[in-house]
Amino acid sequence: MEQDQQTKNQNQTENVFTPTAEGGNKHYWWGVTFFALLALVALVVFSLVDWNQLNDADSSRGEITISGQVAITGIDKSSENSGLVTYSLDFNSSPPKLINQTERMGLFTSSFLEFIDRHGPGGLFFKTLIPVSSVEDDESVEEVVNATYLYDHATNRVTEIIADTEQGAGTMSVSQTAGLLAYSQLAGGETESEQVDSALVSNWEIVITNLAGEPMARIENAAHPAWLLDGSRLLYLKQEGLYALDWLTKEETFMYSISNDRSDYDLTISTMFDVTDTGNYMVITPQGSGKIYVLKVDWPAEQAEVVSLIDSDVAMYSWPVISPNNDSYAVIASRIDAETDSLTQPQVEIRSFTNSQPLTLFPLDDFDVNHVFLDDWVNISSGR
Repeated sequence: MEQDQQTKNQNQTENVFTPTAEGGNKHYWWGVTFFALLALVALVVFSLVDWNQLNDADSSRGEITISGQVAITGIDKSSENSGLVTYSLDFNSSPPKLINQTERMGLFTSSFLEFIDRHGPGGLFFKTLIPVSSVEDDESVEEVVNATYLYDHATNRVTEIIADTEQGAGTMSVSQTAGLLAYSQLAGGETESEQVDSALVSNWEIVITNLAGEPMARIENAAHPAWLLDGSRLLYLKQEGLYALDWLTKEETFMYSISNDRSDYDLTISTMFDVTDTGNYMVITPQGSGKIYVLKVDWPAEQAEVVSLIDSDVAMYSWPVISPNNDSYAVIASRIDAETDSLTQPQVEIRSFTNSQPLTLFPLDDFDVNHVFLDDWVNISSGR
């Protein structure tokens, strides 16, 4: 965690109303009275602040209200379930609390979920591991594969959309406006015996489908798709950095270099990013670092510039998700143990796009630090 910045306006009351030889006591008591009244006014103002709303006054972004629910998936060390479990961090309650959504909704153990509408309970896509039986050479073979499902909130039904084989559980993104789903999967080798490095972005591919799971396009050597709300552009990572695909013209544009043009830099899928609905801001957490980049995007020129940089030598950041209000973001922050160089003490940090300090924190002490991630952030009520 970064060291707290010092306040610019420090309280310098020393020698302001110091008694003097002539009339000093009078000046002194006027000074005491003045500061007592000032303290009383400050106390009244402080008591009027609604801290339950977890607001922060950011002069460049306006007042920020933290609300809704952040979807968190991970391995809960305190649970009897040893697999991945999805929770929601509910900011509609005071104080915020975790809700076990896998248990409440009766869904499968899930990994990587994406809501169709972040402002309503329309439903969500999610990936999960399922057992599959097959017969080879008159022998029954059991294997575990990834499958993509759609949960319809209105009917409380779960429908299989995409029956994956063994391509890995990649991230997803959905555009309800355009009726498009994009997901990343590990690309297979040229032969069955060839194994690929699943950590490298260049060994993944993105599949674009309609909401029924019917394939429409494929992007090779790419991962982590993110639609703009209107479906006009799809953003994703390649070895060189961040790209955007114009869905109408199918033109691909290079947006931002994450490797700083280093030829020996292999981009991995631990580099994560998210984008606002309109695409005017993006948040990137590069692999294996304590950095968070906030980019402002000029879409007519298709250029991105850094407007904020968090750089910590005691924490590592990952899994950024932008709020449905498009004015803040959540990120997983894990402390780096100085003795073992391992990660510990994961927590959710809520940040604005410009402030260097978090707006609020929520510890995730019961989660396995190596198996916890943020899926989405939705502005729906606690009962959904």
